[in-house]
Amino acid sequence: EQDTPIGMLLVGFFLFGLGMGNVIAPASTLMQNVLPLARAGAGSAVQNTARQVGGALGVAISGTVLATHYAGALTSNPALVDSTGVGVPAELVERMSESVVATSAIIQQGPAFGIPENTLAAIETAALSSFLSAAHVTLAISAAVVALAAILVAFALPTVAVPQGPRSGHQVKDESPISRRIHENETHYRDELGQELGVVGADHDSDAKD
Repeated sequence: EQDTPIGMLLVGFFLFGLGMGNVIAPASTLMQNVLPLARAGAGSAVQNTARQVGGALGVAISGTVLATHYAGALTSNPALVDSTGVGVPAELVERMSESVVATSAIIQQGPAFGIPENTLAAIETAALSSFLSAAHVTLAISAAVVALAAILVAFALPTVAVPQGPRSGHQVKDESPISRRIHENETHYRDELGQELGVVGADHDSDAKD
């Protein structure tokens, strides 16, 4: 609504930020914990790239939906023609459909364009109404995407326990699959890192000489 209290908006943005903070950091930590040690750098790069590309793509799509719906709702609003039949020039309608900020600027310069005062007031009301309608559609689509992502995470992704294990060189007492994997990663970390850097042969030659 146009008269929504600012406090309600602040609470909404606070909950949004709280949710983002409680998702991004744990998700990044979990992705790192399930990777072999030699692949930790590559895993960090992949998840960071996916997060940035997904964020940019989401903003672009939601912004396009918002702008398209706003333009369609505004240009089809009967308020663009006043009660005496004097229409708003087509070039001004096109400029107003670009954004609500452009519409506000044109309304302020309305008398210079010869637009009657009553028409300007009607256009301002129509612009705010069109923008709110576009925002509602965009939020509904975003909420649907978030709900779908939550369902996929809850039911499609495998459950991964955070690994807890002894330091390198200590004997593994717990023979659970996670503990064995931790021990194997610690034991073979040097070989895996050597394969990543392509210096496995040089390592073995050096060991043989010693």
